[in-house]
Amino acid sequence: MMEKVELYFDSRRKCSEQIETVNNEPEMSEFESAFLAGLLYKFKPKKIVEVGIAAGGTTAIILQTLEDIKSLDSSYDYLLFSVDLSESYYRDQSRVSGFLGDQMASIIGTNNYKKMTGKVLPERIEEIGGEIDFVILDTVHALPGEVLDFLAIFPFLSSNAIICLHDLTYHYNSLMTENRCSNSVLFNAIVGNRIIDMEQKQSIDEVEYPNIGAVQITEDTGKYIDGIFCSLTLNWSYVPEQKQLEIYQEHYQRYYPSYMTKIFQNAIKMASRNAIFKSNQVKLNEQMINAVIEKNNDIVFWGAGNVCKSTLLNEKIFPSSIVDSCDTKIGTTIFGWTIYKASAEFLRNKFIIITCKESESIISQLKEWDIYEENYITIWDLCEDKSN
Repeated sequence: MMEKVELYFDSRRKCSEQIETVNNEPEMSEFESAFLAGLLYKFKPKKIVEVGIAAGGTTAIILQTLEDIKSLDSSYDYLLFSVDLSESYYRDQSRVSGFLGDQMASIIGTNNYKKMTGKVLPERIEEIGGEIDFVILDTVHALPGEVLDFLAIFPFLSSNAIICLHDLTYHYNSLMTENRCSNSVLFNAIVGNRIIDMEQKQSIDEVEYPNIGAVQITEDTGKYIDGIFCSLTLNWSYVPEQKQLEIYQEHYQRYYPSYMTKIFQNAIKMASRNAIFKSNQVKLNEQMINAVIEKNNDIVFWGAGNVCKSTLLNEKIFPSSIVDSCDTKIGTTIFGWTIYKASAEFLRNKFIIITCKESESIISQLKEWDIYEENYITIWDLCEDKSN
């Protein structure tokens, strides 16, 4: 069943008038923060846990919304816990995580807000306690990320708790974020009542699938929680530190059957093995590319987008002396270099390094131009591994 909520835009407006203006904060769009505020108005939760704080722009909106609800209902009260592993704001290490939330808490004069940083969620959840009826998961957006935290907090939820998930479509933002799908995985894997506004057109090509949604848990959620554990067997974009994995493992062992924790153990093994394979593959590709560079002075990159840029920035692999790039379109520059239209004349007698995902079609075109295998190499896999 799909539900929707009334959107409330006032909370964000009020915050913008009171707290410091910071670029990229809040990290939700106006629609997304209005959807979150609408959820809070609809369900009036008393115990809220926000996992993932950043600068605290969303925390401020949550606090403003809860205070607005309180002003309308004198019997209503709340507790908000904001949790983040990082003690510093990731965009500006000189500032603490959640500083905007701190500002708002000070402005409204509430004692109902507690920020908890420096530890993973399982190390905080016992202190927070049970009967949590609203959760916002908004952390790394990459597996295992939010899936680990959902499993950590699930035993502490009230019977009809709401799980709000941001960045459901983050994996479609660009080629460099295509693995950022953990909240989409959760939204589709949790058994419960889904809440999403399918009528709001999004900014990219008028796509009618919003970047935020929620799931209200039911009695069936726990029956099928093993499906969430199984989702951890999907490809991980990163492997958490061993100590952190041990903390999650010990936590799961206290609250879940042994066969579920066994799934988690096997997922760790698969992800660790894959991480070693990727690391070795990158080393092999670096060695191969260095050998190519030594033998070929006239080198061209085919592909002038983000992948090429991030690759060229790694001067350990590509010295700054390499100056030519081409693409299927004209009008882009990299570090002041002109991007040439790909053609047989331009590419003749040059060595080509392909940094486009569409390598098969490019190779087919090269063959039509009588440019053969010894004159090109594709490094998409190398670029993709380095983005994880």
